[in-house]
Amino acid sequence: MINSLDPIRNRYGNKILDFCKGNNLFIVNGRIGEDRMTGKLTCKNASIVDYCISSTSLLKYFRNFSVLDFSHFYSDVHCALAISLSGLSLKNVEEMGENRNGQTFSEKIKKWDNEKCHEFKDQIEQGKVDELKILLDEVESGNLDFSKKVLVS
Repeated sequence: MINSLDPIRNRYGNKILDFCKGNNLFIVNGRIGEDRMTGKLTCKNASIVDYCISSTSLLKYFRNFSVLDFSHFYSDVHCALAISLSGLSLKNVEEMGENRNGQTFSEKIKKWDNEKCHEFKDQIEQGKVDELKILLDEVESGNLDFSKKVLVS
């Protein structure tokens, strides 16, 4: 049984459900762990818009799923999601990297390319970095002011 405090399913909700059904995926919210009993809201105490989605092969490794209490430190309107997995090994992950025809499709992580260093640096917004430094200084000094809105995205 799946629990949810959000009684409304809109067009986007139907699309994500169709996507999950078509790809043999499961929405973990309201299905596993602490959230199984409540189906807690994830956004502005009004709806569920943040999801944890799992393949069938990964679902058996979930030990807990919960929606954490809202914190202005992490988001302006969204609650953080917490998951715990156990019994998952590299061998399990490699086995999950096979499609229905038994062909592997694992993607390797590319190594850092020093020639693209400037391209990476150009994408960093210095204003956002400065805002984060100020917040970190406030955390260290214990002078947090949650009334400030910092737009970090």
